[in-house]
Amino acid sequence: MSLKKLKIKIIVIYTLIMFALKVCHTLIDPTTAMCIDGELDTAVRTADGNTYIFMSKWFWKLNDRLDKVIGNASYISNHWQYLPNNIETSFYISSKTNPLNGNTFFIQNNIWFKFNNQTFKELGNTGNWSLFPKSHPLLAISQVKDSFVVFYFKHHSLFNPIGYYFDSPYIPEYKAIYSHSIPFNTYKAEALLSYDNGSYLLFIDDNRIGSHCLMKDSSGCTTYRQNSDLFECPDYTKNLFKKNRFVRFWYWSGLTLRQFAIIFSAILISLTLILIFFIFLVVMKCRQQFVIKFNSEDSNH
Repeated sequence: MSLKKLKIKIIVIYTLIMFALKVCHTLIDPTTAMCIDGELDTAVRTADGNTYIFMSKWFWKLNDRLDKVIGNASYISNHWQYLPNNIETSFYISSKTNPLNGNTFFIQNNIWFKFNNQTFKELGNTGNWSLFPKSHPLLAISQVKDSFVVFYFKHHSLFNPIGYYFDSPYIPEYKAIYSHSIPFNTYKAEALLSYDNGSYLLFIDDNRIGSHCLMKDSSGCTTYRQNSDLFECPDYTKNLFKKNRFVRFWYWSGLTLRQFAIIFSAILISLTLILIFFIFLVVMKCRQQFVIKFNSEDSNH
């Protein structure tokens, strides 16, 4: 086989694999992913009273009772201008004495994004925030009618939380935090929302299965529900982790469900396309040999 032909085959195989990845990325349903593991990136409330949950490149709106999503998944890029995917953390300011009252903030890769409801206002860098960590996932907690925002290290209990009097996103005033009175384990928490009636909505990641708890006050959570309960999930996704070896293999891999499904599906599609490609090559080779043989016999006559 000549070097030129080898290069052509490599390019074709690479193109087929990229095509398979794109197809798989498009076909995997985000709601199904939430039904299976329920892991989310963050959740936030807005000034108009709405509550949203975010996962990867999608988001959902919760109903007023905070027990079900409304409608299907929507792309973040279609409704939240400039907001990137895979949001790290978010919080809402509800202090009437704060000039930022009614604004929602998101943080991703040390960039903050300011929104009023779903209307983009501005963005900036956290580089001027005193002692703000540069490369670790954070959980932001803001209390109702308070300008104080506390950041906890997600899935890490060794470091003290970091607090700010948040009346400006440019240079918020740093406040040392030596202890906290949050009535739950922040190690597992993904998002905590506080509401004007004194209730809280807590989302956690419990052994890679997303759960949530609606608390009437700050006394703590008594019953957690899986995040899949927020969705109208198909029957086949219920208890899938216990029934399906494929799902257990995903858990062992350490990847997110979406990453694992994309990679596994892409491998299957790629192998199928490569097999079709080589069958095509064999057929063309056989055809070529047949033509040569036919021409040879014809010349002998």
